[in-house]
Amino acid sequence: MGSMVSSAFAAINPWRERNSVPVQDSSSTSRRRTEPPDRQDDRIPKGLSVEEQDVYVFLLRVLNARKTDGTKPPHLAVISDLAKDYDDLGAMVVLKEAHRLGLGLEEGQMLTLVCLSSLSDAWNFASKHPKLFKDSVEKIVCQGGYFVKEGELHPDPLAANNRFDMKASEQFHSFIYKERIPSLVFTKYAAYVSFLSTQLFADLAHTKHPVGEYLRMVQVKQDVEFYKNACSPNKEDRMQPDMDQQRYLRDRTNYFDVHHGPGEKLPDGDEVIQFCKVIMYDALAALGACGEDVLKDLEVLDHPATVFDEPQHQIVGHSREQVDVNGRRMALVIQSLLKGSLLAYQQGLR
Repeated sequence: MGSMVSSAFAAINPWRERNSVPVQDSSSTSRRRTEPPDRQDDRIPKGLSVEEQDVYVFLLRVLNARKTDGTKPPHLAVISDLAKDYDDLGAMVVLKEAHRLGLGLEEGQMLTLVCLSSLSDAWNFASKHPKLFKDSVEKIVCQGGYFVKEGELHPDPLAANNRFDMKASEQFHSFIYKERIPSLVFTKYAAYVSFLSTQLFADLAHTKHPVGEYLRMVQVKQDVEFYKNACSPNKEDRMQPDMDQQRYLRDRTNYFDVHHGPGEKLPDGDEVIQFCKVIMYDALAALGACGEDVLKDLEVLDHPATVFDEPQHQIVGHSREQVDVNGRRMALVIQSLLKGSLLAYQQGLR
């Protein structure tokens, strides 16, 4: 797994004190939610459904509120896989649209570091330049998972991004805990309930945008390969040893919602595509990096969740029982930004 850093640390002027962003006034948030929507704003791409347009309305209201109260948009630096599967590429498409709207990338600020890959590169930089890292990074948003044990922050070994390089993950989590760098992590449990439909990817391809066509191609190929891998009878041959055929069909498809007969033949190979729930883990972290006010106004979180008794490190998706997100709402927002990003480019919106 290779990775890339999309913004340099060296050019950052660490002038802003950590945690100095103004707290959002809940009364002003409520007022923005009750304002009549302006779906005619020329920043909203044509071709979206009314629900999808309203996602943009909320986002544009956040921008207006930031201008009013002086809240700076986060300056995002992203570490992502070089190999662009639909998860990584989808997250980058979401971030591209956030950038177009002005929700991120404000020069001259401290960084929000968005980790969508293994933590090898993040730890490599932090270990070599610890002072520059802690003086330049005000927050870390990642996809994965962690927990606290004996006064230390530990990575969840079952999260793929952690498992790829556990030593780097352990050292990086220990570093950000000791240096008191705030973090927000989105886990697989939050992603599982925020699934997208396979039809959405067919629709993205139908736009004829090359990124949409690529996303559909790789989504089909990737989900079929994941399914075939899960069907292997030997745990040692699976990418995730505990992800067998039954668990794949339960967690990543709606197959058991429509097929219940005992002894019924299970899908074979690409037959699974029609049942797939497309899980875009990284897109949740991409949206989370846009700011607490964005998450609050879009109402995608059930409640602010903390991993232990201090707000420095927050986890979204504690368990299968406590997912911490409104999955349908989160999926709608991600779907809207994916479609809107491609349409905005085709329509020449800047």
